[in-house]
Amino acid sequence: MDRFKVAENKTIRADDKDYIFLVADKAIFEMDAQTKTVLDELTPKGALSRQEIMDSLACESNDQRRELFQGLLQRRVIVPVSNGMFVSKKATPHKLSIPLKTLILHLTDACNLNCRYCYHTEGDLKQGKKKIMGEDVACRAVDFLLNHAGELEEVVLVFFGGEPLLNFRVIPTVVDYACQKAYAKAKKINFAITTNGTLLTEEIIALHAHDVRAAIR
Repeated sequence: MDRFKVAENKTIRADDKDYIFLVADKAIFEMDAQTKTVLDELTPKGALSRQEIMDSLACESNDQRRELFQGLLQRRVIVPVSNGMFVSKKATPHKLSIPLKTLILHLTDACNLNCRYCYHTEGDLKQGKKKIMGEDVACRAVDFLLNHAGELEEVVLVFFGGEPLLNFRVIPTVVDYACQKAYAKAKKINFAITTNGTLLTEEIIALHAHDVRAAIR
């Protein structure tokens, strides 16, 4: 008999709304009150049969129970188990497509400052282990963003680092490429850059013509 359990997750409450983060899929969903109640009840029970789960769903009809169960299963909030072990994703493919709205390009690990609170380890900075993203990889990332944006009319591309302006040569090319590709797909693409602001020049500031918004950190 097939048995199911609630997938490993973390629940979050923000702005009076409940969210569930699915660890295996690295996906996050907003939960309505009914879904939260179901998960709160099912999680401590461990592996259950389909019928046991269906019987625990507080729905007015069997059709509603089946619909709720299938929705939880398709989103992999509930996952099948076999002999107490998690069944691989290949056995139950994730059929729902979640549109991608924002993509962050990590242009470089390098930075022109040496802040003690930086998330890059001091050892890496001293040993000069700095990776640089090339134009080809960056443009392929743009394609990935647009190809997975679904029906979204607007998407966001963020330039990040290290200090991304140390790899500025890539940015104008990527901005032009992204604008052309977004136009061809009838989408608007917005740009942002997270920078310490120390390397700003007139050429860089001119990128505001493409609506590249800078966040100074």
